[in-house]
Parts: sequence; C-alpha cells; structure tokens
Amino acid sequence: MDVVQLLRLLISPAFKSLKKLKVHVVNFFAENDDDFFNMDEWNKFSELKQLPELELSCEFTNMAILLMTPFKPKSSRIHVRLVSSSYGYYCKSMKDLIGNSFNTSKNHRRTMWRSVGEWREEFLKQISYDNDYENPEE
Repeated sequence: MDVVQLLRLLISPAFKSLKKLKVHVVNFFAENDDDFFNMDEWNKFSELKQLPELELSCEFTNMAILLMTPFKPKSSRIHVRLVSSSYGYYCKSMKDLIGNSFNTSKNHRRTMWRSVGEWREEFLKQISYDNDYENPEE
C-alpha cells in the first residue's frame, strides 16, 4: 500500500473502528494531484486522537522514519520493520520523499522535515530489520 493510501485509509470514516493494521508501505512516484496527500487530508489526520495498533513494513530507512513521525504520538503501539524488497519508488532524500507524498504548503513540508530530523535518532532505535536486509540508503 502506498503511504498516501495508508494515510487516507486511516482518516476514512469506514475504518474508525479498526483495531489493528498490518501492511507493507511503499512510496509510488506521484504524477498528479490525486497521488499526493493534501492539506485538507492532513488536517483530518491531525484531528485524529488515536490510531489502531500498527505493524508496518517498508523498504527504506527514510520511509520508516517518515511513518513513525506522525504515527508514533497517535498509536498506542507501532512496530516498523525494514525488509529487503523493491516494490516502491526510491527517493534519494527525506526532503524528496516528503515532497513526493505531500502536496501541502512549503511551511508544512518544512515543519515535517524538521520534525523528522528532530526524532530521527530516536526512531532509528525503534526500527527492526529483517535478517537479510540490505539498506541501499546507508
């Protein structure tokens, strides 16, 4: 599931009673406005008080950290695991990843980037890795 699809799923009224979610999260290359998470959607996400228990896997360290930044404060339990696979679009930097996922104001993207940087070291300690994981980012 694409990171934008995951965020949209979590703000969907149909999934308010969801207790646990286990999914592999990727980043697809955004080609049009529908591929981005917009400011209205972000405001809805920000209003959420609590998220379900999340068991997420992804392919890149930047994606794992991006997932933990907005989810960690809202989820009673979150586990992010890095796995070796190649389903998603690789972004060279966190700024590129944020820019490819969020069609929000420059100030909002800048704030997200700062938050990611602020919590990066803490979140790195909380990520688990598959035994055969080879990280092309490091």
